Amino acid sequence: MENALELQVIADSLHNRLQNNAVHVPLLPELTLDALRISRTPGSQPEQLAALLSKDRSMSAKLLQLGQSGLFGQPGEPHLESLILHLGQQAVADMALALCLNTGLFHAPGYAQSITEQLRQAVLCGLWSREVAMLRRRYIEAAFICGLCKSIGRPVVIEAALECAVRHRMHLSYDDLMVLADQFEYGATQRVLGAWQMPEVVHAVAAHWLDYHSAGEAQGQTMTTAAGARLTALFGKQGKHIAGKEQLLKERIVAELGLSDQQIDHLCRAAARITATADGFI
Repeated sequence: MENALELQVIADSLHNRLQNNAVHVPLLPELTLDALRISRTPGSQPEQLAALLSKDRSMSAKLLQLGQSGLFGQPGEPHLESLILHLGQQAVADMALALCLNTGLFHAPGYAQSITEQLRQAVLCGLWSREVAMLRRRYIEAAFICGLCKSIGRPVVIEAALECAVRHRMHLSYDDLMVLADQFEYGATQRVLGAWQMPEVVHAVAAHWLDYHSAGEAQGQTMTTAAGARLTALFGKQGKHIAGKEQLLKERIVAELGLSDQQIDHLCRAAARITATADGFI
């Protein structure tokens, strides 16, 4: 936006809307909410989750396709129960959540591609976070959902900012939207996580991933998510290693996690598989 004062007008309007809970926070489909609830209920059985997910043929097919990917590696004949037994109920329910994100939950006329881009970045962060957790054999269970949801408020900000621009008869460029998304991401994310009844660890990670040393008991999981976010940025949208292994070795989060040369080599090799898997979600 050429006029910084105009951008500030929209920022002020957006701030007021967030403070007054006057932004659109999409509700998850009932099936997805039920899947998340079952996966987090002690004593629930895999066949319960499989029976529920089977009601949505499209989602079931996509879950099975993802399960057969090189990243998740479901062995044997693909069916939902075997996938759930292989990955765990929570992992499959979290994958179902990721699959429903790009099904019209967020609405931004003229900027649909921007929303899709933000959601793909979220999926990539979830996948990279999971890969780091798998390598370290720590914080695996919640790694994907924490990476996926750490910035899930960005599409909400984009949608609300565009509505504010229309109201004030102003135009927002893509760069303007990203500035506003950066500024208001946290507040919007907390509203989404609350509406979706996400676990406390997801809230903690979203609050502290930019400063994981302040995350308290959630520091380990938050560091994993911060690493996922950094890898998402370094490898880019196409899974190409932009910075090179030498750059990764210099990264603060890599050093603090204690990732070895061999583990970094593994991450470099995983880039293509992670990118291809992300394409299956969006």
